[in-house]
This record gives sequence, structure tokens and C-alpha cells, in this order.
Amino acid sequence: MEFSPKITLNALKLLGEELSELRQRYLELATERVEKRLARALLRLSQKMRSRELLLSRQDLAELTGTTLHTVSRTLSRWQESGLVSSKRGRILIEKPEALLLGCK
Repeated sequence: MEFSPKITLNALKLLGEELSELRQRYLELATERVEKRLARALLRLSQKMRSRELLLSRQDLAELTGTTLHTVSRTLSRWQESGLVSSKRGRILIEKPEALLLGCK
């Protein structure tokens, strides 16, 4: 820390951002309905990956959002019928990102 204050500040900034994201995800898990958590997780991953197509299984999404595979499958099927997403084996394509959160109850 003494020899490189810039690196120290950058490390603290990254740590602060990670802590903030963790706090937000915990708050979502504790207070939001499953559909909204799923939508937020998909949109957050899409932003990080800079792609609307995510290589993500339904089981991975269930574990990421603290819900069951059955709930994820049911929700994605409903969203697919509404045209919000397309889902195939191990891939989820967000068709209408701007409408995804609006489609949640």
C-alpha cells in the first residue's frame, strides 16, 4: 500500500463495487418476487457479457437467483410465449430487454 497508492485505491474501488453488487443481490433475494429476480439476473448478465444471448442453463439460473429449476422453467416458458425471451438447451436469448422487467408481476 505504501509503494503503490494507485493500485491500492483501484483495489479498494473494485472491492467496494463488488460489495455493493453483493448487497444489491442479497436485497433482491430477500425482498423481490422470483420473476423480478430472474429478469434482473438475466439483464445484469446480459450487460456484463455485452450480449443478449447468454450461455446459461436453467439450472444455473435457478442457482444464481435462489429458486428452483421448476420455477425457472415455468417462468421462461411463460416469457417465451410472450416473446420476451427465446430459450434453447443451455442458451437464453433476451428478445425484448426493455420489456423484461415490465413483464414481471
